[in-house]
Amino acid sequence: MGRPASWWVLALGLLGGLTATAAAAASPVWVIHGAHSTLYLAGSVHLLPAQDAALPPGSSLRTVLGEQRYARLSASAARLGLPTEALATQAPWVIALELTELDYQHLGMDPDQGVEEQLVHRAQADGKPTAGLETLDEELGGLQALPRDDQLHLLDQTLDELQEGPGELREVLAAWRRGDAPRLAALLSKEFQSFPALYQPLVTARNQRWLAQIEQLATGQENCLVVVGALHLVGDGGLLELLRKDGFTPVQLN
Repeated sequence: MGRPASWWVLALGLLGGLTATAAAAASPVWVIHGAHSTLYLAGSVHLLPAQDAALPPGSSLRTVLGEQRYARLSASAARLGLPTEALATQAPWVIALELTELDYQHLGMDPDQGVEEQLVHRAQADGKPTAGLETLDEELGGLQALPRDDQLHLLDQTLDELQEGPGELREVLAAWRRGDAPRLAALLSKEFQSFPALYQPLVTARNQRWLAQIEQLATGQENCLVVVGALHLVGDGGLLELLRKDGFTPVQLN
């Protein structure tokens, strides 16, 4: 089996997209030349902290999870140095993300070293504006709206596979550094085939929501850079495919 679906939530990036008039990053980058401007579309690999999201009032995490799942959660949390009490009021999807992120931090991943963080600091230092492609509510809405059974499925996958090594992470990073869009698409497709309920809110819906904004930038008057999670660019319903269908011609930079 592959990494848990929560790993791919983090790989796709909960902070959504960043637009900035700043230098391109060392990641897969495509360029779209408009009549009056140039748009750079870059894929990022980022790891970000999950936001708080609580269970409904009066709900108990132990009751929601059941004794067996709660015991597994407690054991995994203890291994990562996280008291189970700290999770007592959080929804299952939030717990899955927090466990995965904490596991990655144990592997040496640093949320502050993501592409977006570095670009934001660079843009601020250069006095260049930045803006998001979606609001916080939009970013998290798809996960918050998952039925309880799907949230528990996500948590189960995380608990099942939390012990696996970082092999697929290295594979994604290697494909990202090479700008290997077909390989990234294959990895995305493989993982979401095991959990199709996540594909619509995490990929398809967000890409459709961003598309008009990106196309407006591509036909605007100023050069700009748009950075999204690398896995948003590729595969079925990826931004590159959607842009080509609308008549744009993204060209990958060497």
